[in-house]
Amino acid sequence: MGKEAMADRLDYGHTHMRGLQFSAEALKYVRFLKAKAAQGKFLRPI
Repeated sequence: MGKEAMADRLDYGHTHMRGLQFSAEALKYVRFLKAKAAQGKFLRPI
């Protein structure tokens, strides 16, 4: 059980870090879209 639990923990940590990275990228993208909208170059509203 020890090895499996450790593997699960490492896997969870890796997934969590990737999730945080994804969130940061998503935030940048949203800010980019908002900036575009503010400039009036936003063609297709979501």
